[in-house]
Amino acid sequence: MSWPRRRPEPAGRGAADDGGFEQCAPEGAHLSSDSEDERGSAEGASGQRGRRTGRSALPASWGKDKAEPEPEPLTAAQLRIKGITLLARREHSRAELKKKLGRHSDDKALIDEALDQLQAEKLLSDARFAEGVARVRGARFGSARVAQDLRARGVSGELAAGLVKDLKASDAERAQEAWQKRFGEAAEDAAGRAKQMRFLHSRGFAPEVIRRVVPRAKVALRDETDE
Repeated sequence: MSWPRRRPEPAGRGAADDGGFEQCAPEGAHLSSDSEDERGSAEGASGQRGRRTGRSALPASWGKDKAEPEPEPLTAAQLRIKGITLLARREHSRAELKKKLGRHSDDKALIDEALDQLQAEKLLSDARFAEGVARVRGARFGSARVAQDLRARGVSGELAAGLVKDLKASDAERAQEAWQKRFGEAAEDAAGRAKQMRFLHSRGFAPEVIRRVVPRAKVALRDETDE
């Protein structure tokens, strides 16, 4: 227990008069500053968090994965295997396959080498690809549309022209089939006829073929009766 003790009177005037007594802390007591109290509280909270999570606080940089090494560039043989995988799904033109293999390598010489090998093995063929496109697309579309599709897929103009020439001979028959399946009867007015013509035009049939296929609009006749 601590008792107040008498302290000497201040020598000068104006000193604070607290009755001549000061409170004495018990022996062995340590008075800490505010900063020490705050630091102690933070350390205690950190320790509690560590006990709750079962792990101690570690620097943020610890535990991060190291940067993975850059993958080695593909060889021509590896590019060939990727090309075979793509060709197993469907036929490709050389231009299509070259573009897709370009996603795996920046070496154009190696890509061309792989493509040349695939062509030598008869696994890649522009002619076979173009024939398949013309057969499938030609069943629904006109020769102009088929020619557009072949050019977009990188087929040479000479090869596409030969296939389109054969399709032109049957454009009228295929346009008639498309019209019959979609409409089946003549339009009632000019607006309906124009709609039918636009449909065939969107399918890639030439204007002269469309005019032969789409019948003239029917004219509604009113019987006039004499009263």
